[in-house]
Amino acid sequence: MHPVTRLVLEQVAAARNGQLDGDTVVFANGVGVQLTSFVRTSARFLVRAKPPGVPTFTLKRGSGEIELGNELDFRFAIETDEPAALRQLWTSTAIRIMCDDFPNAVISARDDILELVADVERDAQPLIRGVDMLAELANADPYRLAILRGLPGVTSEQDGVVRFAGPGDIRAGIHRARHRAVTWLRAAVECDLTRPLPAEIDGAKLRTSRQRTTVVFPTLVHERRRLLTALAFLREQAATGSQGAYR
Repeated sequence: MHPVTRLVLEQVAAARNGQLDGDTVVFANGVGVQLTSFVRTSARFLVRAKPPGVPTFTLKRGSGEIELGNELDFRFAIETDEPAALRQLWTSTAIRIMCDDFPNAVISARDDILELVADVERDAQPLIRGVDMLAELANADPYRLAILRGLPGVTSEQDGVVRFAGPGDIRAGIHRARHRAVTWLRAAVECDLTRPLPAEIDGAKLRTSRQRTTVVFPTLVHERRRLLTALAFLREQAATGSQGAYR
């Protein structure tokens, strides 16, 4: 490794309490940065997003048909099947760092791994800002799980699943499949499928099996009224039905 490249990595590690291992620095927030030097110095940033993850996307210099309604539209060609979630992902701070420090870079996400690849100067400051940007994106809330966290009766959250006070074991979260995300709520109880759902959650699907009843909405739900209605419905089922336990 070029001595200057190593010095830059040492500076980046010291600025954000990272651990230097060869040509890579790993940080407590999960971001890893690798520098390689040939004719030019190239940086590769990697981090896994926290649950429920981030939309699949690619941003690279150019123009395209997808627009997010921010400055990224004028600088980058955007590829994604989830523009609404991608819009939520990019905060104003992350947008500013991307446009100012990495205008020619490529950033992408696949299987909840964010990757930024850029040719860089041997300067620690842009790299430090890149670490900050990747950490911010990895900890963002593109599917607005915070709405579920903000409902009354929350007792805990783990791996993107929110648990609620009973009766019964009630949980909620975001399910992602085939380039779309939906909201679900589930109770460890069987219920009568012939019972109609409340009007406020009409359009949702009710599924029950093995002492589990799940309300699955067709899309992400952000209206507290609808979520509270689904929660009350499951609590009623748990109070009167046959309760089970999650396995």
